[in-house]
Amino acid sequence: MRIKGFMKKTVQKTYKTEIVTKSAEQLGQALNRFRKLEERTQLQLSQLANIRQGTVSKVEKGLATTTIGAVYDICTALGLEIVIRQKEKKVKKKFNPEEIF
Repeated sequence: MRIKGFMKKTVQKTYKTEIVTKSAEQLGQALNRFRKLEERTQLQLSQLANIRQGTVSKVEKGLATTTIGAVYDICTALGLEIVIRQKEKKVKKKFNPEEIF
């Protein structure tokens, strides 16, 4: 679109944010946050992802009835990727009374 010599550009924002999710609900909340950072409605995102708006809503609510394909479609539309990594193991520290003093 031209406006008096200026061209409107689509700029993709880059965020250095990593959100660890451990449930479908947390994944939905994370995708909701990224969608809002991009200032998009569920309808706009659904059009970009080529899925129904209702599907976007179900994913954001963390409903288990959504398909993994829909999650990947949403991630692609938001410029996100899914990273699978081994969970960090917490090291239990032995109690040492001398550390108190």
